[in-house]
Amino acid sequence: MKQEMVFVRGTFDGIYGWGKGFYTAEKAYQWEAALKSVNNIFWKVFTDHHASYDTHYLVATGGSVYLHPMDFTGIIHSLGDSSDAFDCKALKEVCDKIAEQCGGTFKLEVSKPFEIEADLVPFKEGIHNTL
Repeated sequence: MKQEMVFVRGTFDGIYGWGKGFYTAEKAYQWEAALKSVNNIFWKVFTDHHASYDTHYLVATGGSVYLHPMDFTGIIHSLGDSSDAFDCKALKEVCDKIAEQCGGTFKLEVSKPFEIEADLVPFKEGIHNTL
């Protein structure tokens, strides 16, 4: 099986700082409100309430990213032959809107597409350690 993918890196600026957290309490509230307002056909916000704090992800058919208010990285696989087969435009639009609602900015960087080829075998427990 062959699959084409891209590596993405998203960076939010003006919202959250390394070792500092959210720059203000208002930015933290704006972040939560912005995530609740995401309404995109491809990308959806998923919030895991399992931990002592909420963990947010952006998920889509082509992949997902851990949505941190500072930055994220991820791998997105191709969904077709269109000019944006990876839905990066939609990902950027969602993150631009989140950043704008928090008074910040967003930058998306995307790698050249790369192809992986994998020989798939039926799953059985421990199979990954024996291939």
